[in-house]
Amino acid sequence: MSRPSSLIIPHSSFQQLENRLVLLAWLNSLLGYPSNRALLEDTKTVDEGFRADGRNFLYHHLIACGSQVKIPPDDLARYDENIRAHLAAINRNRPELITLRYFQYLLRSIPRFSLTGYSITEGRTAVRPYSPT
Repeated sequence: MSRPSSLIIPHSSFQQLENRLVLLAWLNSLLGYPSNRALLEDTKTVDEGFRADGRNFLYHHLIACGSQVKIPPDDLARYDENIRAHLAAINRNRPELITLRYFQYLLRSIPRFSLTGYSITEGRTAVRPYSPT
């Protein structure tokens, strides 16, 4: 019996998922975590919002991880400032302010992480130490 076409997943979908998982593994390695589950478990108890110094609680959590995080503190500070500025613009005319949950903060940071340290060579994934552009 043949399957309904709605249950057949095109080969390209598997390739897209595989590429996304490679990027997720790369991101986890930059943040010093062996898996996405470990990253989310470690960060889910971090307070939401910003401390009195204007930095996000998750920024401080990542800085406290020390050498585990491969992204230089100056770059993390720049990403954090960018997120704070965008969130301030979003909240500017809102009667009820929004705050970012830990996973939203991380998702907002991902596009800012440079892919300089990421390459695929000879069909294998090579994750190199982070180097800013």
